[in-house]
Amino acid sequence: APGARTGRGAGGGVCQVSTACFRAAFWGGYPILERWPHSYRAPWCEEDGSPVGLDAAVLSPLLDLKFRNDTDTPILVLTEVDEDDGRLYFRFYGAARSREVETEGPIISNRVEAGEPIFEGDPSLPLGARVQVEWPHDGLDVTLYRLIERDGRLIAKEEFFSRYQPWPARYLVGLPRARPRTTP
Repeated sequence: APGARTGRGAGGGVCQVSTACFRAAFWGGYPILERWPHSYRAPWCEEDGSPVGLDAAVLSPLLDLKFRNDTDTPILVLTEVDEDDGRLYFRFYGAARSREVETEGPIISNRVEAGEPIFEGDPSLPLGARVQVEWPHDGLDVTLYRLIERDGRLIAKEEFFSRYQPWPARYLVGLPRARPRTTP
């Protein structure tokens, strides 16, 4: 989108909520009915050691996250915010389940370099100063498989595909300040 910007920090906004919920449903072995990856790779999704491709974006009314409780009993969805590390956690509580969940992958393909950095003039900065405001991320396709086992037997192998677009670095560069005009 015109004027689109990314930033460094805990990140995520509402997508931190959807990603945390998706991961709880994913690792719980619940059927994922609808899940959309981010358009661009979001490094905050991987800071906890999670593999690339285990994120979920939401954007009402276009992109949603849906999973199904396929048990015969309700589940309690408990959320927790860890203010020390700036993270949100989802925990699902319900009847004991005999499922084990593992992943295979990620398989990374079609890598596209982030491209040349973008330099944008900013007269509010001192002349010659350079401040990085966007960090580069290569574009890539990611395939991650969820393996669900019950009693040591594979009952499902599900593919989760993500296509991330490349994103170049962006810098603000100090320009000469405009001199006020004087009239004779």
